[in-house]
Amino acid sequence: MPEPALCRCGARSTSSQPFSATEAHPFSASTPYIPPEILASICAYLPDAELRSVRLASRACAGIAAKYLFHAIKFHASNASYDRLVSIAKNERLRRCVKSIFWDTNLWDLGVHSFQEWLDYIHCGGEFLRKHWSHETLEEMEQALPKPNTTEQTELDSWERRCDNFYYPVLEIKIATSYRRYVDQREDEEDMLLSGRLQPENLRVILRDFTALRAIGIINGCLRFRNGDIYVHSERGLWRGMRRHRKDLPDSFFDILSFQAALLAAPDLRAIEAHEIDWRAFQPDHYFSGLDHVVADSLTSLHLTFALFVEEEQDNAIDECDAALSKGLLKRFLTKFASLRTLYLDLNCRGNPPHNNAPGEVRHIFPPHRAWPRLENLTLKHVDSTEQDMIQLLSNHACSLKQLHLQDIYLDPKGSWINIVTTIQPLLTLDSASFSGDIYNQLGMTEGVDTHDDWDGWNMNDSKLAKALSDYLVHGGDCPIKHNNQAGVIKGVVQPIPE
Repeated sequence: MPEPALCRCGARSTSSQPFSATEAHPFSASTPYIPPEILASICAYLPDAELRSVRLASRACAGIAAKYLFHAIKFHASNASYDRLVSIAKNERLRRCVKSIFWDTNLWDLGVHSFQEWLDYIHCGGEFLRKHWSHETLEEMEQALPKPNTTEQTELDSWERRCDNFYYPVLEIKIATSYRRYVDQREDEEDMLLSGRLQPENLRVILRDFTALRAIGIINGCLRFRNGDIYVHSERGLWRGMRRHRKDLPDSFFDILSFQAALLAAPDLRAIEAHEIDWRAFQPDHYFSGLDHVVADSLTSLHLTFALFVEEEQDNAIDECDAALSKGLLKRFLTKFASLRTLYLDLNCRGNPPHNNAPGEVRHIFPPHRAWPRLENLTLKHVDSTEQDMIQLLSNHACSLKQLHLQDIYLDPKGSWINIVTTIQPLLTLDSASFSGDIYNQLGMTEGVDTHDDWDGWNMNDSKLAKALSDYLVHGGDCPIKHNNQAGVIKGVVQPIPE
């Protein structure tokens, strides 16, 4: 049975039943007839605005378009967004269309508590603001937006004297208005967070009405949502959650709380995706005990992507994450999902040279036994492993594994990827495999060489080599990774072995 998946791009996947030949005619007698099956195929590629127009044509058209318009919905911590979720849950026709729900955990909290702090915040994004707003005229701004009050104007005048490279006649009204808008949105958000309506017991009452719901996505980013797909905002100067995952903000654990709430509120889920979840969810000092109470018998697909903090703190966060995962809480959590068929785990990145360690190791994340007897699809990104741990993980699930993707995996202590792939290839019966990033035999740089381009391993961003290795794991033959096509040999900093 195909895995439930959160729709990403292209045609929408509704997995709906074929339309009956006796279904209502979708148009009036004066309108050219389009069979429901053809209309459904057209709707699969229409944007939301067009789908809304199709729904206005007739009752039959409304039903067909709804299956695509509402197959994936989103909500976040605001009263209006929450009320929309509730209204869809109460609508018998619409709630049956919903297959996936995206919960955007990004919050408005920017750590800004006064207008002066807002000005400082805007100043940090000055290049962006000049690029996007310099073409607007003061007259246009005055027609569209109210003027700031006297206090705000005084503060703006003071700020203008400090930073004369801005287009202040154009920006001043918009800055003041944006601050008022931010305050309103943050107050609405705080009201929602304090109300308790996003607690598992309340969400359970809502989500149980979505009888077709199979997947929840926990997402966190500067996002817009269209046609069931997620896009990053690029056209606005200020947006919700610009400073995500800041450790000094009191609600920085909201993504963890949401992940926990989704699991507890929808015990019949088949798939859950948590994008950029705070790694501290599995740190002993912050561990959320509710994760231990999750009933996960039905879950067959789990997607976890970790988030680490801002760039200047990256190496510290990586070391802290590695230390936290060594305590085994993530391993304990993952083994709860005995029915998994798909497991996607991305630890986000690795440290800077010279060591380039990852935020976690295979032995701290995966048990030494066969934890998921039906695991078919495995993706691992940005982890370290011993040679033996990698062989054991893959051989434990060799009889069920059909798709494998590895990205940026380093061996620590030094090992041999040639030995890994030649050992597991005869055991696997894969339908597909893929590699990206680097697969290296060791952490750090080759002894005696002072550049990090020569590490002992292979760059899988070389599409030809990556495809050859993927084909080898699926079909066998000669192992394509050899000493003489390692990154260091290609760079000319490591001597090849005479053939």
